[in-house]
Amino acid sequence: MVLAIRHAGDFGVNQTLAALGLSKGTWHYRQQRKCPYAQKYEPLRDTLLQIARQHPHYGYRKVVDELRHRG
Repeated sequence: MVLAIRHAGDFGVNQTLAALGLSKGTWHYRQQRKCPYAQKYEPLRDTLLQIARQHPHYGYRKVVDELRHRG
C-alpha cells in the first residue's frame, strides 16, 4: 500500500494498482481506515490483560461479557 500511495500521483491509481497486483476494492478499503488496528484498540489493552491474568481460562465470549460488565 505504501508503494501504491507513493506512485498513484505520478502514474495514476489504475496503472499503479495494476502494476502492484492490487484491486481497487483493496485501495478504497485501505483509504477509509484512518487508524491502525493496534492504535484503535489501545484503550482496551490494559483491561484485556487484567482479565486474562485474573481468568486465564476465559474464551472470547466470557471476555466480552466481562468487558461489558466493567463498562
